Amino acid sequence: MSSAYATPIPAALAAESGDVITIQRPRMSWQAILAGVILVMALEVLLGVLGAAIGLGALHPGSPDTPDASTLATNAGLWSLGSTVVSLIVGGWATARLAGVVSRSDGMLHGLVIWGLALLLTVYLIASAAGGAFSVLGGLAASAGGGLRAMAPQMAGLSGDSPGEQARTLLQSPQSGDLAAMSPEDAQRELTRLLPQMAAGGDPGTQARGRIIDIMAVQLKISHDDAAHRLDEAQARFEQGARSAANEGAQAASHGAMVAFAGLLIGAVAAALGGALARPRVLLAPNRLR
Repeated sequence: MSSAYATPIPAALAAESGDVITIQRPRMSWQAILAGVILVMALEVLLGVLGAAIGLGALHPGSPDTPDASTLATNAGLWSLGSTVVSLIVGGWATARLAGVVSRSDGMLHGLVIWGLALLLTVYLIASAAGGAFSVLGGLAASAGGGLRAMAPQMAGLSGDSPGEQARTLLQSPQSGDLAAMSPEDAQRELTRLLPQMAAGGDPGTQARGRIIDIMAVQLKISHDDAAHRLDEAQARFEQGARSAANEGAQAASHGAMVAFAGLLIGAVAAALGGALARPRVLLAPNRLR
């Protein structure tokens, strides 16, 4: 008794050997893979729109029944993961069925390939959209900057024979002898200008630190040593806060990366499972395949 898979096979690809039919066909069907990727992306969009409709329907501004932001974010993440799993299972199954795979391993490979292509396509679309948005924003910022530079002399309202003299007038700082005449607002603006220079270090940083101490001593009416001590304490608190913020940011980024990795791994397993579920149908026939 001979057996054959029910998938249609061109006669040129089948070679008879006695009562046994040997089927020769490619193990990978790129047409089926393309169809599977299209199906996965379409299902993602469909389920995403459905999730947005459900999520927006659950919002009731001003009502105590409205979920908070963390709950909405968690539900959105779970829905996104579930829709991705469903889309990849269906896409992997459809791809394996269309390819007419003859083993579970081939079906799993087809599912993994559509998972990889769908992932790369999604990353490309996101990167292209982000790049386009940043290009537009960059152009707008450049145009706005050019306009502001052109309007600066008129907005400043300063007298002078040239824009260079007006710029020098804007950048002039009060001298040490004029520190007592500085208003608190002027002192704050001066400290705002000097702090980045002090953080940069080097000779300019040392000079900026000395001037900051002078301003603090005059404005706070304290000694030079007390002002330096207060500046050191403030700088230590700032550095500690910056380190804490950096550590928290690194931990959050690490957690997000692990969650993303787990989601991608689950997607790969779902796609492979969908391909494995498309088991081939075997047709037993008493006669040879004609």
